[in-house]
Amino acid sequence: MWPARADAYGGEGTLQNLDGCLTIFRPSRWMKQTPAYLNGNKEYREKVDERAERCAHQAYFGNLKARYAEESRAPQKVQFVERFTRFVSYTQERAEREPELLPG
Repeated sequence: MWPARADAYGGEGTLQNLDGCLTIFRPSRWMKQTPAYLNGNKEYREKVDERAERCAHQAYFGNLKARYAEESRAPQKVQFVERFTRFVSYTQERAEREPELLPG
C-alpha cells in the first residue's frame, strides 16, 4: 500500500533524471480503496474502518530517490491537520517535552 518507485508517473525511467523524489502518503485515504477491502467480508471491513479512523490524522513523508543524500526507506510519521491541509512534525512536540533534544 505504500508508494513505490513504480508508482512514479512513467515508472522507473522517470526517476533517472531526478535528483530526488519525495512522497506524502495518508494511509486512511487509501485503505478503503484496496481490492481486499472492496471484496472483503463485513468483519474485515470493520477492522479496516477502525484502523482508518485511528490513523485519520497521520501522514508519512518518504523518499523514492535521493541522488546526493543517504536514502531513507523508513517513512517519517507526521500529524495531518485536515482543516488547514497542514503537516505537523511529531519531532517538535517531542523536543518540547524533552528540551535536551533541542540544538544549542
